[in-house]
Amino acid sequence: MAEIIVTDVARAPLELAESLGANGAYDSSQSAALGELTNGGGEMDLTLECSAQPAAIADAIAATGPCGTIVQVGMLGTETTAPLTHVVTKELNFRGTFRFDVEFPQAVRLIAERHIDVRPLISRRFPLAEAEAAFAMAQDHGRAMKVLFDLN
Repeated sequence: MAEIIVTDVARAPLELAESLGANGAYDSSQSAALGELTNGGGEMDLTLECSAQPAAIADAIAATGPCGTIVQVGMLGTETTAPLTHVVTKELNFRGTFRFDVEFPQAVRLIAERHIDVRPLISRRFPLAEAEAAFAMAQDHGRAMKVLFDLN
């Protein structure tokens, strides 16, 4: 069975990850690097890096085992520092992903059929008339995961 470990610097997303079944949720600003959390590092087969922070990218590389895959989800700046030597020596697959392509219709179908329940990720719904409050909440990552507009 797969083990899912989540790191973040905000408590709310970590609590949500645990409530949704993550095996571990760690505050990366307070605990050891992800590589150390994985029994010395280099054990993950697949790592999704979503922050695009250089320290998190380095942790993802350290935590991923030989011939493993790292998917860079977080949008990188024009220049990013990362220990790429380890990508070579561990023969890692480092892939990027951007927006949606052929998987979008499949994702919509899985959500519509409730095979994937995204409701726990929705922090709050706002009427369009409260757009300013909605955007303010969406920018507060301590309070909000996903904020939606209710157009009905």
